[in-house]
Amino acid sequence: SMFAGVFLWLLLFRVPGFEESIAARVIASTTIVSGYTLLAAFEIWNGTNERLVSRWPAVGVLTLHALFFASQIPLIWWDPAERTSSSFVGGWFAILALETLLYVIATAFIVLAMAKERSDRFYKSVASTDALTGVANRRALLEAGRRMIRRHGRQDEPVAVLMCDLDHFKSINDRFGHFIGERVIKLFADTAA
Repeated sequence: SMFAGVFLWLLLFRVPGFEESIAARVIASTTIVSGYTLLAAFEIWNGTNERLVSRWPAVGVLTLHALFFASQIPLIWWDPAERTSSSFVGGWFAILALETLLYVIATAFIVLAMAKERSDRFYKSVASTDALTGVANRRALLEAGRRMIRRHGRQDEPVAVLMCDLDHFKSINDRFGHFIGERVIKLFADTAA
């Protein structure tokens, strides 16, 4: 759930000594933030059936950020008294701030790349597909035909083309209207596919 981290954080304040322990609070908050970041990486990795190339850098950046952020847990666990001293906290905070800045910049670029890639795929699909039937339009058909001829030509295999024509289709539109004509075209396309 989206609010699990919030509820966990509030519940931890009910544990005696949690509020007074800087180490316990850092460990808990780090675990929550790293957990959410790993869940975001998992969602992007597992999300949709889209084959977006830019999805993999997003998963990588999120996972690296979660692991880097979580790397402070063993340091604090190892020696909580020394790790909460002002010299360690100041140095670690500077490193963490730099890493977080780089993470935010990388994430912004990756999100833009994912949006562009998704947009390009959408417009390519729209440009190569007939809106009514969902089958390839003339341009896409010719392009696929050229690829097929090249592929089979290299292997010296024959290629055949089948072309269908709906005879007297205009009379269907004239007698029954465009709505029925569109249904006939869609039925033909579905059957042929």
